[in-house]
Amino acid sequence: MNRRHFLAGAGGIAAYSMFGGHPLQGAAASPITVAATGDCILSRRVSHLKDQGFLDVVQLLRSADCAYGNCELVMAAGDQGYPTAAGSSLSVVVDPKMAEELAWLGYDLMGTANNHSTDYGVEGVRSTIANLE
Repeated sequence: MNRRHFLAGAGGIAAYSMFGGHPLQGAAASPITVAATGDCILSRRVSHLKDQGFLDVVQLLRSADCAYGNCELVMAAGDQGYPTAAGSSLSVVVDPKMAEELAWLGYDLMGTANNHSTDYGVEGVRSTIANLE
């Protein structure tokens, strides 16, 4: 979904509701759960881990109606020859398969607008978005 469409729709519903309207007339009101985390920096697989505390967090993410995190890295194959931004850290580029790990964890949405988004230029951004999709 386009972020602007989402914000416009959510803002419209909120404004309508403030003035006594009921945007979901006829629908049963039910709460939704959102799990929001901070930076997600996976440099290796985690799906094989069996620690109960870790698995409890995974269950929390999976049970939420929407789990959101910030993808604080670039997902690009290392042999693609992407340009590296001056001063960027090579540690933020990871194997594109890390997107599968984020899905396994239960994330539904990933933000990508952060200070490492363009470390590997426009092609790095495109690669990250394509892998997350």
